[in-house]
Amino acid sequence: MLDEDAENDRLDGCCMEVHPGQIVSFCAHRMYGYFELIVNDDRTFECDPHPDDATHFAHADEADSETMFNCIAELVEQGDPEAMGSAPLPAGVHLINIWHWSDEIAFRFEVEDGKPKFVRCAGAQ
Repeated sequence: MLDEDAENDRLDGCCMEVHPGQIVSFCAHRMYGYFELIVNDDRTFECDPHPDDATHFAHADEADSETMFNCIAELVEQGDPEAMGSAPLPAGVHLINIWHWSDEIAFRFEVEDGKPKFVRCAGAQ
């Protein structure tokens, strides 16, 4: 939340105006970091242990990680960073990034005693 004197022009596109009672959804996000993935010649693979709730996987050489996959098997089959997500990873050792994004979580914007806050709620009524 920004105060009235904040430099809104430098935050263009990442802020929105909300009003009391308005429902806004957010997603929880965790970046778990880098993990080693070994792709074998027969296309089987092994990966360092990683959190069970991981939802997104990308090759670490993908500079902006725009080519993400929902599971490691998809990354192995389509995640060659040289082919922008349209060719299998070559056999060998690869460094990958792993993240978690939740489903949307709804919050209602409220102001109590002049203090703004978000209160978790069931969603749009």
